[in-house]
Amino acid sequence: MIDQKWYKRFKAKNVLLRLDLNVPISDSKILDDSRVISSIETVKKLYEVGAKVIVVSHLGKPNGKNNPSLSLKPVVESFSENSNLPCFLHLGKIDRKLIKKQLKHSVVFLENVRFDPGEKDCEESFVKKLAGIADFFINDAFSVSHRAHASVFGVAKHLPSFAGPSILHETRNLNTLIENPKKPFWVVMGGAKLKTKMPLIDSLKGKVQGFLLGGGIANTFYKALGYEIGSSLHDPDNLDWARSFFEWCQLEDSPKLILPQKVVVKNKNVFKEKDFKKVLPEENILDADPSSISDSFKNLDSVNTFFWNGAFGAFEMKGASKGTETLATILGNHSARVYIGGGETLASVKMAKMEGSFYFESLAGGATLYYLSGKKLPGLEVLNL
Repeated sequence: MIDQKWYKRFKAKNVLLRLDLNVPISDSKILDDSRVISSIETVKKLYEVGAKVIVVSHLGKPNGKNNPSLSLKPVVESFSENSNLPCFLHLGKIDRKLIKKQLKHSVVFLENVRFDPGEKDCEESFVKKLAGIADFFINDAFSVSHRAHASVFGVAKHLPSFAGPSILHETRNLNTLIENPKKPFWVVMGGAKLKTKMPLIDSLKGKVQGFLLGGGIANTFYKALGYEIGSSLHDPDNLDWARSFFEWCQLEDSPKLILPQKVVVKNKNVFKEKDFKKVLPEENILDADPSSISDSFKNLDSVNTFFWNGAFGAFEMKGASKGTETLATILGNHSARVYIGGGETLASVKMAKMEGSFYFESLAGGATLYYLSGKKLPGLEVLNL
């Protein structure tokens, strides 16, 4: 844990604080302010010890261009309202003298850092602009730490730099999963593409006792095993890998592999539950059947650790959400330590009204998968983590 003494070193100093405030927005309204709320404590503690806080963050993918619909304005307003801190969105030139005036009265937020092409490309000129306005740099955005961007990686090479409390919390919990999970340990994984999850499966397959797979990943396995999946989402480039992994899991000393035996298909706007082996060419698998999810957990009462990432269906679609809702409810009520990560996973948890029911809830998706896969994250490496 970071104590008060840690914060006091930043008293009267300009602190460039990298946060992840990349929240979903529609018509300038925030749909989920979880990332805003989770960032407030760090800013408050810095502000209370007299640090002059300059927040840098991104929103969406503006591709290096100024896009008014991706302005941080609603985010800053939400931050101010929820924190009761004076907050100011700096829209002008990134200049120490200009920002110094604003810091006398408020926490300063720079406009969406991805409006500048120098952010993604980590251009040295842009890095120096950011570094030039601060005395210290704190990265507290684990979810973007797999990006070698200017505000994540570049500035840390020019300023005395530190990992923030959120990053330390994330890495401490993920290290437990990597190094010493309480067994039996199972991975529950859904989502669209098998390709994005293969490195993690390969990394953990020697450490876990089983895998429960759903969503587009399960569809890929059904297809690889020779079953009809109609027009269902799957990963056609990795059918051989799926087939080999399935066969490996059948060996005596290998982890177990569970796929939902019943699915929910759609055909001409009609949803129907059926055995995955009986899907027709004109049908589209959109969810795992809730009863099949429940059946999958019948012999998993003794599991002590779960890691869950990814939905088991098109949960945002009416008629295709019950499988993922059931999954969230079962895991949220399980006696095991359940670690969850990723925006899609957290959205499905919120839909099922199971927020706060898990041992560890990470707001990060890609970075979590990178970290658990053993890949190096530039934003952490530069901080010697």
